[in-house]
Formats: sequence, structure tokens, C-alpha cells
Amino acid sequence: SQLSSTESALAKTQGSLNHAGAEKARLSGEIAGLKGQFENQRAKDRAAFDGALNAEKLSGAAREAREAGFRAESDRKAGELADQIGGLNAKMRSTEGQLAKAQENLNARKKVAEQIKKNFAAKGVKAEVDAGTGDVMLSFGDHYFETNRADLKREMADILQKAMPAYSASLFEDHAIAEKIQSVEIVGFASPTYKGKYIDPGSLNQGDRGAVNYNLDLSFARARSIFNYVFDTDKITFKHQKDLLPLVKVTGRSFLAESKKGRAPASPAPECDRDCVRRSQRVIIKFTLKD
Repeated sequence: SQLSSTESALAKTQGSLNHAGAEKARLSGEIAGLKGQFENQRAKDRAAFDGALNAEKLSGAAREAREAGFRAESDRKAGELADQIGGLNAKMRSTEGQLAKAQENLNARKKVAEQIKKNFAAKGVKAEVDAGTGDVMLSFGDHYFETNRADLKREMADILQKAMPAYSASLFEDHAIAEKIQSVEIVGFASPTYKGKYIDPGSLNQGDRGAVNYNLDLSFARARSIFNYVFDTDKITFKHQKDLLPLVKVTGRSFLAESKKGRAPASPAPECDRDCVRRSQRVIIKFTLKD
């Protein structure tokens, strides 16, 4: 539920899987329907032809000529059907490829998520890992950034010293998985308060927009601080650090992902309860796979 406001890569992959599965079933049904219609029509044509032929008094040669003509027409129609089915089969092969790719990515995500959990547990890193998407929520608790600041505390650096080597190993140790990684995103957050008041992210009031923009910049600066530390080799070095660098992008979400309906703009800060504050005191690290 804490990741429900972020874009769910799992939902996308599962959606692709469902769509491809439905399309394959539709194409299979269409092919079966065409074959059934063809056989039914051919049986009707044969019966009509035999009836007409029996009603006429024809010599053996004339009868054979008529039979040859009927067979030629039947073969022509069969050829048209084969062309139609060939086109549908080509679409089905493409759909099956998409289905296999979606399933492969779904399995890859789950595999990486399991590996991240295993590596974090081995290093004593406390984090929430989505079992389906592999999204990681690092919660620094009482050691999170100071209010209105984006410089890392020593305790945050200590957590990153254990978390980032474990995370990068989860992505790159398996060569087959490593080839699928398209990007890694560090997402920063800021609490939904400004100067002691809760700010409604949906408000278009100029003052509220200024607060949203301030916290958006702050959340980006916090994610950037994580980025700067993770790739500062004077402070931390780990295997696959160089592999990870070109894939990383930094994003600030402010508190836009925490919007709740029914609150009045700029209501007193207590509106943002302890759980609300806790959700904002985190950094999310997520990866995407190549299509």
C-alpha cells in the first residue's frame, strides 16, 4: 500500500501478460471458426453439387469434367482459407512472443525481488521490498534528513554502505538478469507540510503551489544526495558500482504521491499524523526492464 502511488511495473507487466493471453485466445478462436465455417460450407456445396449432377443426364466424360471443375473451385477456396489462417498464425506467433516476453519479465522481477530480500537480510539491511516489482523502500526512521535539509546523516550513510552493494549484486550477479536492466531510479520524498501546515497537492492556489514546488525541489535534492554518496568512490566502493552508474536516474516526488482527499489546504500540521510523516521519510529505489 505504501508503494501504491508509484507506477507499478508489475501491473504493467501483468497487464501485458493478460492482454497477450486474451489476444492469443481470440486468434485461436478465429482460426477454429474459419475452419469450421469452411468445412460446413464445403459440405453444403458438395451436397448441392451432387444433387444437381444427379439430376442431369451426362456422359462419363462430361461428368468427370464437372467433377474436376468442382474440385478446382474447392481447392481455390481452400487456398484462400490457408492464406487467411497463415496470416492469423503469424499474428499468433507474434502474440506468443509477447506473451513469453511478458512472462519472462514477470519472472525476472520476482527473481530479483527475492534476491534483494536475501542479500539485504544477509547484510542486516532493514527495507521493504515489493515481492512483485522489486521496488525497495529504504526507511531511515529517526535518522532521516533534517527538516528542510538534504545533507546525509552519518547513520544514513552507514545504511547505504550495506544496502547499495547488496542491491547492485542483486541486479548484476545474474548475467541473464543484468542484460534486462534498463534503468534504476532513486526517488526522493518530502513530507506534506510547509511552514508547519499541511499543503494540499491538488490546490491551484498560488501560495500552495509555491509550497509544492519547494518540497519538490527538496525531495529531488535528497535523492541527489543519495546519488552523490553512492557514486563517490572516496566514501564508498562496491562491486558493480561502475555498472550501476549509467543506469541511474534521480527523481523527486515531493509529497505528490501522498495526496489524500478530503483535507483542506493549509490545515494545521497535526493533520499529517505520525504514519503520514513516516511514509515521507523514505527513499525508493526501483528498476525497469527492457521491453
